[in-house]
Amino acid sequence: MSPKASIVLIEDDPASRENVHLMLELEGYAVRSAANGLTGLDLVLTGVAPDLVLCDLMLPGLDGFGVLAAVRRKPLLADLPFLILTANTDRTSQRQGMNLGADDFITKPFTAEELLTAVATCLRRHRGRAGAAGLDPEEARRLDLLTMRERELLIRIGLGMTSRGIAEDLGISPKTEQAHRARLMLKLGLPNAQALASLAGRSGLR
Repeated sequence: MSPKASIVLIEDDPASRENVHLMLELEGYAVRSAANGLTGLDLVLTGVAPDLVLCDLMLPGLDGFGVLAAVRRKPLLADLPFLILTANTDRTSQRQGMNLGADDFITKPFTAEELLTAVATCLRRHRGRAGAAGLDPEEARRLDLLTMRERELLIRIGLGMTSRGIAEDLGISPKTEQAHRARLMLKLGLPNAQALASLAGRSGLR
């Protein structure tokens, strides 16, 4: 059985990290964990993006706000669900997090039910937005499997850019762009360039 969703967990306290990691795995999520902000950010930015980030606010080095700001600076991750774990109930901190693009705060201490409900609700809202973009469930599933480079290509196709323009924008040759495009159609199960352009326009990716 495939996991419900993939989650990056960033928590510096070993006991809390292990506990939350186990809660999520038992619920059927695929979880990758990090003990600090920089390592966690690397997990988010490298390879296939997760479906959700669960990040402690107080971290050594790069704190939760820093991780959130770095994630939101990436256009492809502008809508990535991001939940902040914090023992701080200060409204100023919460406003700061929301202004940076956090989806919600989970206040410590929390129960397993509170955590899992917050995660499921956040994922459901995000998938609802994807559905509103005109995607059927299978299309949305296949989009979730794309790499960062494939998403970058699809976004530019959706914007109506030419193959040459996309190649220049991504710093690759036109031949490489065409090869990426062909693999993208194969991965998405699309028969031709017209179908690819249609899906790119409906994807809602930005």
